Order: sequence, then structure tokens, then C-alpha cells
Amino acid sequence: MDKLPLCLSGNTRESDEIDVECQYLDIENLCKCKNQRTDLNVLHLNIRSLPSKFDKMKLFLEELQKKNTKPDVILLCETWLSERNGELFNMPGYILTEKHSVNNRSGGVCIHCMC
Repeated sequence: MDKLPLCLSGNTRESDEIDVECQYLDIENLCKCKNQRTDLNVLHLNIRSLPSKFDKMKLFLEELQKKNTKPDVILLCETWLSERNGELFNMPGYILTEKHSVNNRSGGVCIHCMC
């Protein structure tokens, strides 16, 4: 499985600057990070066209579920969904809320919440 860019930490320093550490992780390393935290598990990705990557995303979630590391919430930006196809791209086991771009083929965001 390809590695995905995931933001692992966002710490605020005294100067109110945000220090964000981003790394490319494979599934094994993502599972290690999840196991260190017990609170809400959120996955955020700039998917750059959910329709073209939907099958890969479902496979990725299946792999995470096998390792007991399924995210509670999935946030996707640059979904490239439209009014016509938004409902077709709900991840199994999640409730979809999406906002598509009105005047552009690109853009759009969606939130998948585990049900």
C-alpha cells in the first residue's frame, strides 16, 4: 500500500506559532501512532479526487480495520465531488456529510463519521 502524508502533531508554542510535524506513513507506522493515543482518532487527507481514489481509500480503511485502527472521523479535502455524484462515495460504516464546489470541478470537502 502506498504511503500517505499524515499530520501527526500540532503543538502550539508560547509564541502561538503552530509546529506541525508531517510524515509519510505506511499502515504499520500509522497503527503504531494510533496505539499511542486513546482519544478520538481522526484521519485527514487531501484526496485530490475521491472518485478516482475511492477504491484505494476503501482498501486502505479495510487494512486499518484489520489492525484495529479504523479512524472515528475521516476528513477529506479536494474531493472533486459534485451535486450529481456526492452520495455515491460514502465509505462503508460511515455517515457522509459533504460540501461540493459549485463553480469548479475541483475543490470540495467531506466528513465521514463512524456510525
